[in-house]
Amino acid sequence: MRAVSLFSVALVALAVLCCSCSKDDTITVDINVINISGVELSVVRDNLQQWEDDHADITVSERIRIEDSDMIYLAPMGSEHLPDVFICDPSTGRALDEAGLVCCLSDYAPDIGPFTYNGEVYAFPVFRETVSVVVYDPDNWEPGSAVGYSAENGISISCDYLSAFLGDPQGQEWIGHMTACDEEASFAGDYLTGRIDMIRTRLEDDIPYASVNELTEAFRDGRCPAVLLRGNDIYVLLEQVRQSDPALYGRIGFACLEGDYLPAGFSYGVFVNAGLEGEKREYCIDLARCIAEEVPLAYDDTTLRLEALREESVPVRIITHCFDHGFWNCAREECFSLLPYGDRTSAEYALTLQNRYEEYYFNSNHDGG
Repeated sequence: MRAVSLFSVALVALAVLCCSCSKDDTITVDINVINISGVELSVVRDNLQQWEDDHADITVSERIRIEDSDMIYLAPMGSEHLPDVFICDPSTGRALDEAGLVCCLSDYAPDIGPFTYNGEVYAFPVFRETVSVVVYDPDNWEPGSAVGYSAENGISISCDYLSAFLGDPQGQEWIGHMTACDEEASFAGDYLTGRIDMIRTRLEDDIPYASVNELTEAFRDGRCPAVLLRGNDIYVLLEQVRQSDPALYGRIGFACLEGDYLPAGFSYGVFVNAGLEGEKREYCIDLARCIAEEVPLAYDDTTLRLEALREESVPVRIITHCFDHGFWNCAREECFSLLPYGDRTSAEYALTLQNRYEEYYFNSNHDGG
């Protein structure tokens, strides 16, 4: 029943989206990322409008996505069914690159890691760089005490916890080996199994909430004085607290979950369709660069404390920027969503991850595969 439902959703998405495919005389863009709102999206929209104003002779048509996964649904149909310029996450970008559907931008975009596949760069980083931090009330919480987290679908455990507990040099080296598929490391090895043990021990004390919304509400009303958040969710919480409780907002502090390791990296990039040629291709690359341009944001004492933590901490890779959606969907369902109460051993969970890694990532990226 579940497979039928997902297939039906894909068909509906394709039917709607194919009606807005790019025409030769029009540049089609899709920038409406589902998980981004407020100031960050308005900056991108301002950048787009500025480019349109500067190129009044070029028609730009905006396409509204149904879900962020639209690009994956459209990919099997070829580049002619993708927008000319669009925003998506690193894992989706990797899949589109493997299918030959996105333009190499190594001569134009910076190499910042998440959008570099097989040595080439395929996107301009856009929106704020994502960080994963503990947001806390210093009047009611001390570093090292329990924190609240969203247990929904195992997303925070796989992204925030795992990234932080892989922050040591050995963990960063392990990620490099696993991404490169060089068979020098494994999910099923002692290192990763030990890290799963550490996460499970930490989760015995930390406080699960059903969703990010419930987590932020618990912080606002004082029931949970420290919460683990990342990316845009941090700024949503800060804005809500600023409006509802200025005194709390004025004293909010920020900390790393584990040691001084701060998971950080861009979660979205601006990609260009590989099917473009000639002048239109150059215009689209210029438009993508313009959309991604950062506009300085206003800072106050609270957000400056967050920036100070970023400067003082050791930036480490966000593990969920690696591999692909197929792997992470299974990993969350079969491992990370179960860790707080699952009765399997850490070694068993690690072996499950290794099997899914081989199924969804290793076999398609290994040089001998």
